[in-house]
Amino acid sequence: MAASASGCVVPGDTLEGKECPCAEGSGWVCNRLTNLCEAGPAAAPPPVPTTCWVRAEGCDWSDPTAFTFEPDDGSGLGDVSRADNVGFSPDACTLYYDASRELRHARRASADAPFEDQGALPGLEQAGTEQTSASITPDGLQLFFARGRAGEWVEVERATRADVESAWGPSTRVDGLSFSGVDNWDGLLAPHGLRYYWSPARPGGQDVFVASRAALEDDFDVGVRVDELSGPGNQAEVAVTADDRVVTFVSNAPELGGEHAVVYATRERWGEPFGPIRAVPGELLAEATEFETTVSPDGCELLIQRDGRVLRLLYTSR
Repeated sequence: MAASASGCVVPGDTLEGKECPCAEGSGWVCNRLTNLCEAGPAAAPPPVPTTCWVRAEGCDWSDPTAFTFEPDDGSGLGDVSRADNVGFSPDACTLYYDASRELRHARRASADAPFEDQGALPGLEQAGTEQTSASITPDGLQLFFARGRAGEWVEVERATRADVESAWGPSTRVDGLSFSGVDNWDGLLAPHGLRYYWSPARPGGQDVFVASRAALEDDFDVGVRVDELSGPGNQAEVAVTADDRVVTFVSNAPELGGEHAVVYATRERWGEPFGPIRAVPGELLAEATEFETTVSPDGCELLIQRDGRVLRLLYTSR
């Protein structure tokens, strides 16, 4: 078995009672009081109430022949047509992104309404640094993002606030999500806030890593590589749906032709390994290479960046 960043990988059925770290991507979590591995919950926490999902039940990716993604009419993104490292909030009513490496956000009232720019995120400005790849917990009280300082490696930081109307407090480094000696790029929280996926720029390329925690108030355990989503080339820009059963990312793996394609994988339960990697279907996606993408919590919207512009694609049943 392949080695992870924090030690060897142990088969899942032998993890109960073993010392941490655990195979978090396979449904195991670290009990920090005992430092022993325990089986995590059988399913992702329920999604937050919202008016911004395209379909309340989510979109079904299980049959690769049953759907495609087609561009919308161009009005849905509103003020966010030009942005980098875009990610949805758990309710899909807010987009977080960076412009000139400053974290910003935009909001919409429903899935049919355009996003309206809300400006920079207050309290996170820091001279001489760049911020990118922001994502928020479902309670709105924790914000995770990557920060780069001149001459230093990019690290993942967390900021908190007392309530959703307050500005963010000072951010601190998240040890389990910030590997030393590499740039910790392209990270996003899962919509439920209990897992964090990212693609550190390690020697040989970017692989998909995941870290887990049992509750929002807990710290993340040290991340481990998701072996079934990793391999030759670069795998980056990872995002997952609210049920943690669909993952999307950009890959230039040789078996995919070596071009940067938007790909996905699915699984029946959130504690299982992901299945085979497939290209996301769609005529627009087949026309060019992509370097940035993200999926909405309901799995019904896909955002890509092409020629400096963000494009919105919608799930369409075949």
